[in-house]
Amino acid sequence: MSERTTEQLKHLEFIQSIIARMNSASGSMKRFAIVTMAFGGSLARYVQDVAIVYLTAIVIIAFWLLDSQYLQVERAYRRMYDRVRAMPVTQSASFDLNPGVRRRIPFRELLSWSTCTLYIPLIALLSAVWYIID
Repeated sequence: MSERTTEQLKHLEFIQSIIARMNSASGSMKRFAIVTMAFGGSLARYVQDVAIVYLTAIVIIAFWLLDSQYLQVERAYRRMYDRVRAMPVTQSASFDLNPGVRRRIPFRELLSWSTCTLYIPLIALLSAVWYIID
């Protein structure tokens, strides 16, 4: 098997760094959602105001959408990485970093295990706070 050229390896490194940034951003969305839930739930319980629960739910759903969007883009870059990796050694690297993500609502990512296992329990906990207050 022939060795990859320096250009091809550099192109793969660029794509890999973008995937790492997307993964990091997704993790940040999850952390922000947890902190928002803790703060909003505590504040709503302390103040005994259901409006805070509604506002917290809206913010958590927004983080869920953002996290799903980052996951969608990350998956597109992973597919791009696989395409570039499968290129023949004789072909020169194009350094194209556009994965061709279609602008759509990320339904598949909204319902993936990596998002549902966090955001559904957060909404359930928030519902419990709402039940306690109301």
